[in-house]
Formats: sequence, C-alpha cells, structure tokens
Amino acid sequence: MAVIGIVREPAGESRVAATPATIASLRKLGHEVVVERGAGSAASYPDEAYAAAEATLVEREQAWGSEIVLAITPPDPERIALLSDGATFIALLSPALRPDLVESLAQRGITA
Repeated sequence: MAVIGIVREPAGESRVAATPATIASLRKLGHEVVVERGAGSAASYPDEAYAAAEATLVEREQAWGSEIVLAITPPDPERIALLSDGATFIALLSPALRPDLVESLAQRGITA
C-alpha cells in the first residue's frame, strides 16, 4: 500500500487535511501514514492524537516526500520542490486560477 503524508499548513490556515480518525481509517486500509509534526495543532489535534492513531510523526521533508500528499492549500514553490517526482498531491488547487502551478506540477509528473 501507499505511504500517505499529511503536511502542516502555512500560517493563517487553521484546517488540517486529515484528522486522527481519518488516519485510523487509512491505517485499517493498509496504508502507512506519516504526519508532519505540528500538522494538526492549529486545528486542535495534538501530535499525540496522531501517534495514538498509529501515524508516524516526521519532519517536513519526509511528509512532503511521500507517495501521496494531502494538504488544504496549494503549495508554494518551496513546497513543490519537496514533492517527489511522480507523487500524487491532493489539495484545494483552483487550477483554472493557477495555470503556473499546474504546469510546475505537470513538469515533475505530479498528479494533482
């Protein structure tokens, strides 16, 4: 099964792409789930809750380098650079408003 990364959102965003309950569901399906430390803090989900759901807490680079990355906001160029070639990136992208973003992801073979 896939390695799924849950990333910490930029300052000002209080949502997180997956809750500890979501992590538990993904684990039951056989996926490995890594969560960037602090990813859920703005949404009132402490790291300990993710660990209790059997997620592995990791640093930024490892979460963004996962096979599948879940986020809320579109990535900036610095975060795009952390994505693995051929990865799957799931977030709210608004592709019609950001053709530059779509192009930069497509050039790396990233499905979004």
